[in-house]
Amino acid sequence: MNAEKRRLSITTQSTRFQKHRVLILVGVNAACLVLVAVLFEIGLRLFAPGWLSIIMEYQKTGGAVDDVGTDRGWKVVHEGGRFVKFEPDSTFDMVHTEFRTKAHIDEWGGRRLTNTSTAETFLPFLGDSFTFGIGAPDEGVFVNLLQEHFDERLLNLGVPGSSLPDQRFIVSTRHGELGQPAVYHIVVFLGNELTDMIRFHERTNRAATPTANHPSKASQHKSLTWRMNAWLHESWVRHLYSVQYLKSKTLGAMNRRSGRRNMEPVFRAMDPEDKTFTTVAEKILAAELHEWETMQDTFNIRFVFILVPDRYQVVEHQRIARAKYYQIDPSTLDPDLPNRLVVSALEERGFPVIDTTEMFGALDNPETAYYTHDNHLNSDGHKLLAGEIAERLALDE
Repeated sequence: MNAEKRRLSITTQSTRFQKHRVLILVGVNAACLVLVAVLFEIGLRLFAPGWLSIIMEYQKTGGAVDDVGTDRGWKVVHEGGRFVKFEPDSTFDMVHTEFRTKAHIDEWGGRRLTNTSTAETFLPFLGDSFTFGIGAPDEGVFVNLLQEHFDERLLNLGVPGSSLPDQRFIVSTRHGELGQPAVYHIVVFLGNELTDMIRFHERTNRAATPTANHPSKASQHKSLTWRMNAWLHESWVRHLYSVQYLKSKTLGAMNRRSGRRNMEPVFRAMDPEDKTFTTVAEKILAAELHEWETMQDTFNIRFVFILVPDRYQVVEHQRIARAKYYQIDPSTLDPDLPNRLVVSALEERGFPVIDTTEMFGALDNPETAYYTHDNHLNSDGHKLLAGEIAERLALDE
């Protein structure tokens, strides 16, 4: 009996030892992993490649690398499930780490101008968030700054998140309501216009009717990858060199598998080796401009297109750093490719074009025209854009 008890005691002690041994091994391995992670972080901080140092500089100013302005709570008017205008005389906030601004909507459902005009003839400006003026106060948006150069009353009908097909729908729907203006100015942001048009046509091909072009980014599909990426942007871990380095490697692998979809849209547009994207973009742009040409003839109106560059087209050191972050060879990119593609398509159909890229690129510090994290123009950028447009339009008269 005593022998049996001793045997059970030895077995119990052996089992406990085995459990303790496993726990000890787990603890040692965990400690080793933490040590390796700490050493890796220290090594990157001491010997960070140039592109990573630039990426981390963004973090030090308080924002995440790819943050964009919020656009929640916007009151909009739809027709047939598609955006037509903002609710007249409404207001909403634009909030971001770099700005907190209130946008006021006028009686025509567009961004209110503080430089008022009593003229009964309208001169509308359409475009996306660059035209609307995300981040800028009402008085600082370039359309408002342009009012003093025109006898007509300017209307800012910019819609964040919209693209040329959306803006064409707005013109065709509201032309009569607006008193049949003789001229419309269409502002094209080269950073994402081609990608947005492709996505619009992909949506319309998947559904019997187009997806409602509500400007809110909150209405877009949020994949698991997107949610994880958003968490990395918003949490404290974004300040770790190792996280940004590993994220860069992950993005590179994902882009090689998915055709460079996990990056700022302008990088696909600047890549002359991405023949698939260029071919599709050219085809869709040609079809879209044909519709604008038809509408121009039908309404007997005139469209003037104004091109605004993405900051990665005009700020070389940021383009190089971001390309390396995406695991792309910067020397393979052509920052002027989006311009050539769009300008040639517009000029082929006789549309007047004002390309402001050269003006922004000629600045001593072109990055000062944009927010640091948000990709939109800041107040200085709007002033520069207004001055360039006024000068170019005066020359064309």
